[in-house]
Amino acid sequence: MIGVIKLMKYIKTKKNTSGLSLLMTMIVVAIIGIVVEVVLVSYERSVAQEQVIKK
Repeated sequence: MIGVIKLMKYIKTKKNTSGLSLLMTMIVVAIIGIVVEVVLVSYERSVAQEQVIKK
């Protein structure tokens, strides 16, 4: 009976840890996506400005 209780506590701990890791991963991916979007917009503006200057 004690082994079952220990197993249940281990499973609960493991679920919380992996869930937190998944949440952190999702947040990091979202932040990277936002940074990439900002960089792409800045790059597009830079290229458009260069094309105007060359003409």
